[in-house]
Amino acid sequence: MNPYDAWTVFQHGAYVAFAFSVLLFGALAFRQVLDDLELRRRRCGEDLLLLVSAPGMLLSLLGVAATVAAGLYCYKTEPPTVFRYALPLVGGVQMTQIILRLYFQRTRLRTQSIVIRPIVRQGPIVIPYSDITGVEIKDSRLWITVLISHSQGEAVAFRIFPFRMAILESRLRQSTTARICHVGVSED
Repeated sequence: MNPYDAWTVFQHGAYVAFAFSVLLFGALAFRQVLDDLELRRRRCGEDLLLLVSAPGMLLSLLGVAATVAAGLYCYKTEPPTVFRYALPLVGGVQMTQIILRLYFQRTRLRTQSIVIRPIVRQGPIVIPYSDITGVEIKDSRLWITVLISHSQGEAVAFRIFPFRMAILESRLRQSTTARICHVGVSED
C-alpha cells in the first residue's frame, strides 16, 4: 500500500473530526454563555469553592481510555478508510468536549448561594444559603453524595470526591444554619 493513500485518508478523517468539533465546541460555548448570564442575573456572589463531579470525571477517564483503544485498533486495521481514521479523532474531540463540560459545570459554593450546574439538565440550579433546610452527606465509596433540601422545591444532589468532603462541610457550616448529617458514615 502506498503511504500517500493512508495520509490522504487521514486528512479526510481529520477534516470530518474538525467539522464535528466546530459544532460541539460551538454548542459548549453557547451553553456556557447562557449559564453565566443566568448566574449574573441571579447575583449569587463570588466563588468560594469549586467542586467537580466525581462520577463524571471517572467516566470521562474511562471514555478517554476507550477512545485511545479504539484509535489504536482503527489505525492498525488495513485498509485505511475515512471512517476508521475519523472515528478516533471524533472520539477524541467528544471526550475533550465532555471534560471541558465537566470543568465548566462544576458545583460552586459562592458567597450568597450554592450553584449546582448539572451536566445533562438545562441551566444552573441556584440555592441561597438561607433557603437550605437540610444537607445529607452519604459516602458511596468512590464519591460522596451530597443531597441538599431547600424551600424552593425538590432536593438536589451532587457527587464529589471524598477528599473534598471536609472542606465542603466546613464551608456549609459557615454559610448555613441548616442541619448537616452524615448518612451511612460513622461520626467520630
